[in-house]
Amino acid sequence: MYFNNLRLFIVVALALTIAALISPIRVIGQIPEQPMRLGRGQAQDIEWSPDGTKLTVASRLGLWVYRSSFEDVAYLEIDNLKVASWSPDGSQIAVGDNKGAVYIWDISIGKRETFVGTHDEPITSLAWNPAGHIIAIGSEDNTVRIWDITTLNSLMTLEHSGLPTNLSWSPQGDMLATTSADNVLQWWDTSTGERLRSAQIEGSNSIFQRVEWSPNGQFLVSDIGDGRLRVWNSSTGKIFHELENSSWLTKDISWSPDGKEVSAIFFDGQLQTWNIESGNLIRTTTTNQLIDLAAWKPNNAQIAIVEHDTGAIHVMDGASLQITYSYYEHQAIVESVSWHPEQDIIAAGGYGVVLLWDSTSGNLLQHMEAITPELGRIQLDWNAQGNVLSAKISNDRQAIEIWNVDSSGLISTRNFSMDYVDQYAWSPDGETIALSSNVGASGIVWLYDSNTNSLEQLLGVAGPRRIGWNPKGQFVTVERLDLNLDLLGHIDEWDADTGSSTRSLQSSSPFAEAKLAWNPTGTLLTLYDASPNSQVYIIDFNNDFILQKFQASGSVQNVTWSPDGTMIAIAVDDEIQIWDATLENKLMVLVDQGDVTVLDMTWNKNSDYIASANDDGIVRVWTIK
Repeated sequence: MYFNNLRLFIVVALALTIAALISPIRVIGQIPEQPMRLGRGQAQDIEWSPDGTKLTVASRLGLWVYRSSFEDVAYLEIDNLKVASWSPDGSQIAVGDNKGAVYIWDISIGKRETFVGTHDEPITSLAWNPAGHIIAIGSEDNTVRIWDITTLNSLMTLEHSGLPTNLSWSPQGDMLATTSADNVLQWWDTSTGERLRSAQIEGSNSIFQRVEWSPNGQFLVSDIGDGRLRVWNSSTGKIFHELENSSWLTKDISWSPDGKEVSAIFFDGQLQTWNIESGNLIRTTTTNQLIDLAAWKPNNAQIAIVEHDTGAIHVMDGASLQITYSYYEHQAIVESVSWHPEQDIIAAGGYGVVLLWDSTSGNLLQHMEAITPELGRIQLDWNAQGNVLSAKISNDRQAIEIWNVDSSGLISTRNFSMDYVDQYAWSPDGETIALSSNVGASGIVWLYDSNTNSLEQLLGVAGPRRIGWNPKGQFVTVERLDLNLDLLGHIDEWDADTGSSTRSLQSSSPFAEAKLAWNPTGTLLTLYDASPNSQVYIIDFNNDFILQKFQASGSVQNVTWSPDGTMIAIAVDDEIQIWDATLENKLMVLVDQGDVTVLDMTWNKNSDYIASANDDGIVRVWTIK
């Protein structure tokens, strides 16, 4: 099946013996160890096995196979994976890549055993015939080819006027339904290669997102994302019913085993069921979740969903919609990462969710959701002692939350919450937080004492945008815009005890869009911005002198000094560049497979590891020395 932008589609059919059901699932391939990956990548597709005992999750890293309770995991790593489909007996998996090749893997030995053939363009869809030895392959070359994998003979080529997007065999295996990007639905006799009938939806340019045969082969149900499901009579190629639904975004469709009802689940969490004979809507329920992916268990007893905001996978009872199991390692996005100052624990966050990972074993230690109801971007920071974790959640309220952490490094209780906070920064001693709040052209800087849980207003500042401490903790630095002087950029230093201004730098460049990063001794200040072809500056702040200027080859997302002060890590788009402290010598470049953006970085205390947060839902831990 083909989704928007040729999104990865996986059809899973694992038929195992009773002995296999009680034994651990075999790991196929090696899970990458360098760099260490915390998390399993953002889920791109989920599917149940036909017997309902297992759930597969496709991510950028590969294909994961879970029992329904998420107790056991198998992993299949495949290069250039475009689309995959399991054979009906679960013994083989067909894989199509973005170079137009199709291979058959034997999962009993974990090896690629057969090369089927090639198309001229990337593979878009795969579908096994129920008999198990015939496979249909769709490609961007506008053809569907039927292969016999036992003889490796190409049986026929079905020409299409557009790119094939969905392939679906009839339950009896004698017909193939195909859809293409030019909005055409076609029925084919696969014994002769004859096109039996074709249909289009008048007045629509939308692409068929899915087609599903009824269990008796009498009907096809299709979805093009226009707020209607269409039930087609397979014998005539005519629309039998148009089923109005409450949402334009259908996530999954499932027939009842007797073929008398069809159900659909939608992005907004609505589940609707129709009677096929009458076309009437007979049931509407809701999961109370925004959904990115959904998959019905074959007997309709359970539903697996991927939550839109967090990437959490929930297995729900199909009748009561109560969650039976939840799994959180396929994080939707990781926006912030912070290393515990003393323990081997990494805090990672995104969309209002905080995950704590063991950086030595890679185990997930804790999952929690921020109490702030509106989800948004998240920034995490430990205090110096590691007994407090703070999170700034960027949404309409710009809230900050502070949690106490127990001796094992796990979050215990929520300690403090404050709305309308633009920026914050821990003092080096880990006892005080400087917070800035912007209201129109004015602004306020506060100091929060984590020991007494008290808040004190330090000063009023016009246009504060970035806030920080010098490494010795005597001064608060505020980067701001002077709204009365042609939007000049300022960096001010204030005495944290007296609230008086001690130093100010002013310039229209480079400070107008700058972010701040101090070196560990407090003698040098790094300024950078996230614009294309960003510039990074090292400034001797005491002498108001630019020591070094660095021109990046892309957008700088983050800059951080190593704790020993000898290195600077610069995140530029999808790579991390490690430089010496002068920005004259590039020591190494850290980049992983895939087009991922580095959003945040954090060093461990010994400067020999660095962890990065990425937009694919994975935290990567790199060895530096």
